[in-house]
Amino acid sequence: MNIDPCAWTCEGYKTPFPAQVQIRVKLQCKALTENQFRPLINDNYHTSNHFWFELDHAQTNSLLFLLASQALSCPRTTLTAECKDKLVVNNNTMEKKKKGPRNYPMIDKLIEKLEELMAFKVAQKDTNNHVEQKINFLEQNLAKAQANIKNLQGLCIVPELETCVGPYENKDIKSNETCLDDDQILLVGGYDGGSWLSSLDCYLPSQNLTKSLSSMSTERCYGAVSKLDDELFVFGGGTCGQWFDTVESYNPAADQWTTCPPLNRKNGNLAGATVNDKIYALGGGNDADCYSTVEMLDFDVGAWIPARSMLEKRFALGAAELNGALYAVGGFDGTYYLRTAERFDPREGFWKKTESMSTMRGCSSMVVLNEKLYVLGGYDGNAMVSTVEIYDPRRGSWVFGEPMNIPRGYSAAAVAKDSIYIIGGLKSGDEINDTVECYKEGRGWEMTKTNDAYRRCFLSAMAL
Repeated sequence: MNIDPCAWTCEGYKTPFPAQVQIRVKLQCKALTENQFRPLINDNYHTSNHFWFELDHAQTNSLLFLLASQALSCPRTTLTAECKDKLVVNNNTMEKKKKGPRNYPMIDKLIEKLEELMAFKVAQKDTNNHVEQKINFLEQNLAKAQANIKNLQGLCIVPELETCVGPYENKDIKSNETCLDDDQILLVGGYDGGSWLSSLDCYLPSQNLTKSLSSMSTERCYGAVSKLDDELFVFGGGTCGQWFDTVESYNPAADQWTTCPPLNRKNGNLAGATVNDKIYALGGGNDADCYSTVEMLDFDVGAWIPARSMLEKRFALGAAELNGALYAVGGFDGTYYLRTAERFDPREGFWKKTESMSTMRGCSSMVVLNEKLYVLGGYDGNAMVSTVEIYDPRRGSWVFGEPMNIPRGYSAAAVAKDSIYIIGGLKSGDEINDTVECYKEGRGWEMTKTNDAYRRCFLSAMAL
């Protein structure tokens, strides 16, 4: 690089910085007060006086529009020089007046007016650009919405509640209809006490109903799930000592499964999460070993590629994405059940320890609600537990939440409409729960009605 070490400094002294960049001010604006910009980035405030600096496109455009409306007039010196160059003097009288005292009140007013018009023109141009960008964005969204409507034409909508409650209350709905409710939770595979399941069911919390959907290609327990672009991905797992490396994806609109690239090795009791449009498979193991490895599905390559391994081996762990980072919690390392937790930020590229939980636990369920991690139940090395621990990354510490009504391990949990739902699981030994519990902040845990469809363990769940 051609860098002048004395550039942009007075009297030629070297600057302590490695390089200098010349900038150009497009538009000079008045500084915004917090009362002006706070409503535009209100979602970024994590305390009354502190906020996150990252802005989305809508916030950026809103701030640019507000700044453009606060544009300042351009400096007098530049415009005066430009106007002065354009003055043509054609007679001696004007030449003599130029040498005398300057007293042109009318010209001063014209120059001032010209400056105001130019500043207004710049602000108006930037405003028009923002409006055009917003119009283009809305047109793209409209095109996508029209395409979705076209795809959904001909699909049967779930019958209204009043037509379902009578004959179908607390029963499975056997149908090929697509599940379109906005609070749907998909229940994947598992074990019902008599057989390993390949089934996929749609649980509707608001109606306490389940719908049978298209089944997977094989029975699957101890697997992991993740969601990307409204599709469900199921990977790993196994049945009765047999472990899988297979991966399938489910399209809810078409009620159809598709085979995907397999994992690099057979793996069960692993965890899954999606970060920045990348699907991660974490930990797990087989009958002989526990894994600390992490794999990432690369759609460009069409294969799972190794990612940075965790700091500890974790079998039957909990994992989730929060604010662009992966969290791995608890599990079993082959000798002990763990209370430790660790965090991976793809922007940093390495795992680091976070505060540990108070309770050792494996085969727990883990979800995110209101930007906090909830770890539910699990096995502490002696028994299944009903305790709940909550991690707030802004505080960097765990606290106990209200415990569930029933101990649960190897259950499945998901969040729908600001509520946590935990389904089935083992209560103790080989006793399988047939209940669902619902948690909402400020209301605590509530039991729903029992249903044979909920009597399963070793399953996975994902809200769509």
